[in-house]
Amino acid sequence: MIDRKRRLALAVLGMLVVVGLCLMTFWPTDLQKRETRPAPNSISIDKPKTENRKNSHKSSVLKPEQVCEQVGPKALTAYATDSPDRPVKLQQYFIKDAKGLDVPVSDIQPQPAPTFTGYLAFGRDNDTAICNVWTGLESPWTIHFNYSQVIGWKAIWVEGPLQGSVIDE
Repeated sequence: MIDRKRRLALAVLGMLVVVGLCLMTFWPTDLQKRETRPAPNSISIDKPKTENRKNSHKSSVLKPEQVCEQVGPKALTAYATDSPDRPVKLQQYFIKDAKGLDVPVSDIQPQPAPTFTGYLAFGRDNDTAICNVWTGLESPWTIHFNYSQVIGWKAIWVEGPLQGSVIDE
């Protein structure tokens, strides 16, 4: 038979284990904090949030996969669609002298898909994202994004598929 002191020690140890498990279950860990993302509408690609007056490349800045999935289709929509606010949208997504911006929108064929889908083709060190954006053509468009702490994620290059992106004359 177990004496009274050992029984009390086992009961206290059991309660500590239960309390520890409860704390581990309900206490947010660093991993859980990292996985929590703001709503897509609240993410800005232009400039990262600053902390203590220094630019940071933390969870507030999109990862290459997110850039391709969220920003790539929007950037290509702005590029391939003739709209009154096209220059403003191009400035939002592209650097001023991005390769491919010299193609007039009148030379770009209408894209068949109602919504565009982007995915990461290549990403490196959270500062480069080469995205493929599918628009309903046989081949995807390619957009190359670079990250800068000053301007955030901006496209530096856009190129259509060989067939179906530019109107043949």
